[in-house]
Amino acid sequence: MSKLYIPTTNAGLAHDADIFDLQVTIPYTITCSGDGYIKLWKNKLLEGQLPQDFCYKQFVSKMGVHHLSYLHTIEPNTTLETFIISCVSFDGKLHLYQFDLKTLVFKNLGKDCAPIFGQLSFWSVNLVEQNGIYDASNANNNISHKLLATTVNGEIYSWDLKIKSPEQNGTETALTALDQVITIQNHIDVFDAVTTEIEENSDTKGTISTGTIFNNSMSGNFPLCLSHNISNEMVAVGYNNGILLLLELNTLKPVFQLQISSYPIRSLSFAPQPVLLEGHNNTDISGNYGRKDKSKNDTLLAVSHDMGSYGRLSLVSTKYGEHICDLSIPSHSSTALGTNNNSSGSANIVAFAHESWCLSCCFNETGKYLVSGGLDGKLRVWDVDKRERVSTLHCSNLDIEDDNKIMKVEKETGKNLSGSVALGVLSVKFINKDVRNNTSNEGLCCVCIDRGIRWYREAGSGTI
Repeated sequence: MSKLYIPTTNAGLAHDADIFDLQVTIPYTITCSGDGYIKLWKNKLLEGQLPQDFCYKQFVSKMGVHHLSYLHTIEPNTTLETFIISCVSFDGKLHLYQFDLKTLVFKNLGKDCAPIFGQLSFWSVNLVEQNGIYDASNANNNISHKLLATTVNGEIYSWDLKIKSPEQNGTETALTALDQVITIQNHIDVFDAVTTEIEENSDTKGTISTGTIFNNSMSGNFPLCLSHNISNEMVAVGYNNGILLLLELNTLKPVFQLQISSYPIRSLSFAPQPVLLEGHNNTDISGNYGRKDKSKNDTLLAVSHDMGSYGRLSLVSTKYGEHICDLSIPSHSSTALGTNNNSSGSANIVAFAHESWCLSCCFNETGKYLVSGGLDGKLRVWDVDKRERVSTLHCSNLDIEDDNKIMKVEKETGKNLSGSVALGVLSVKFINKDVRNNTSNEGLCCVCIDRGIRWYREAGSGTI
């Protein structure tokens, strides 16, 4: 059954440079760009309100920002909302900011992280919310969230991140979101965001590398993307040589390593809920499986990667570490097929999902649907159960309402972007129900090479 998505609002020229990453949270849509800014765009707008009028920005680095993640949680020990944003700049530095949802003020938490992060050059980052058990009788019992990051030389690092109230830190300041103590702990050093002091564990005096959990089995390869899943406590890393590495979340111990192709992996997305699959072997592009057993509680992983000049979208079983199938567009033409060299050296015919590289993919909140965005200027929504496309949206400058906010010519290349010319999609995310005034339907949000942001809602209900 096909699905229809309706454009609701947009923000043309949202940044002064290309927008490289996008995250959708309950209160805000977050973007980061090569202009060095991260921007928060209010999700719930009243009729007549424009996104540009409810945008909060923070300058991060003149080198530009390319990857970001967020942590939005209500700590049981403080009952206050904490909103943390982590991003990586093109000089390899990892940045941490806290945004106060009441005062709408950013606070830099990363000024004193240098002793912890050392001289590492980072590329991607993930903030992981841990829904641990809190004991109210123990004032010092804090839930440890995690900060995951990959470096350009292939290493994967993990730190514990704890949020404490000022009372737990021995201070008597008022209990507000900005006054919360946020610490990053790697079993040796503790970073205190309020007192701006580095406390050293007396039992293990050393450098960051001694106590940091990391995995360097892929050292020398470039980790292009990083994702995690709480339900099965797993981390996935995609590399430039096509290798996909699955690890345990708490220990970073490798679980599976597979290589679907030799082309770069651009994006990873875990399904939020386990599914029931009948069979797991990838026998052909139509999804006919060789294994006959049924697998319960198998969490799918969507992998968007290159296939020459085309974009390929694959599903992987995280329980067996196997390639299940590819999602592809139906076509009666040979142009809808690409070639992929397997381990034996022979060429297999593989269907593609996009006519150009697929840079982003994202599951919806149930895991039933998957959205992908490619440089061909198309958003495609896929039914995961039926393994078929249910919707296609075309992105162009015709989507932008304000003529003064339209990029008609790409400054770097001189390419004409006016009219109905397809605009490559750099990132896309599903919007959960009731995030943007849609109480019963989901939506989509994407950023394109025209530096604009587009919001959509599923047809049927909602206003903006």
